[in-house]
Amino acid sequence: MLGVAPLASLRVNAGKVHLEASLEGFFPETLDTELTGGKENKVTLTLTPRDPRGTLTITSNVVGARVYVDAQPTGQVPVEVKLQPGPHLIRVEQDGYDASESRIELKTGEKRTFDVPIAKRPIEKEWWFWTTLTAGVLLTGGAVGLGVALTTEEPHDIGNMSPEVITVEGVSLFRF
Repeated sequence: MLGVAPLASLRVNAGKVHLEASLEGFFPETLDTELTGGKENKVTLTLTPRDPRGTLTITSNVVGARVYVDAQPTGQVPVEVKLQPGPHLIRVEQDGYDASESRIELKTGEKRTFDVPIAKRPIEKEWWFWTTLTAGVLLTGGAVGLGVALTTEEPHDIGNMSPEVITVEGVSLFRF
């Protein structure tokens, strides 16, 4: 064992060598090569994660808010999800709050925490606010109209028209 990567320059014997790098959670990588004497030889081994998915922990200022990743429900804040590397659309929403969407790029094997704050929705954006207001205006208008109709009638014994008789095709009608 030569050490832990990244290694500083080491002096070793020239010739054929077998190199191996390993790390928990990754496939081991091996390389058989020829090291030339009298000069520096650079060797790079790239480890591949056994599970290429990254881990994304999603948080927000509203605990329990619903989380969607790429339009799929994934749980409630805080939530930890395993995702394939690449771009993802994160949406966080909760009743009474404006939903928030963000794009994130996750790398192979990356572990990342991502905070998506959401803001309290103003009351005038709530459907029930306008429904209640409209119903209140209609009920108040109806009550006022009914009150006016019921209280503006003149007494029955006082009239403002003279009685007269109208004859229509031989039938007499009285008008008061």
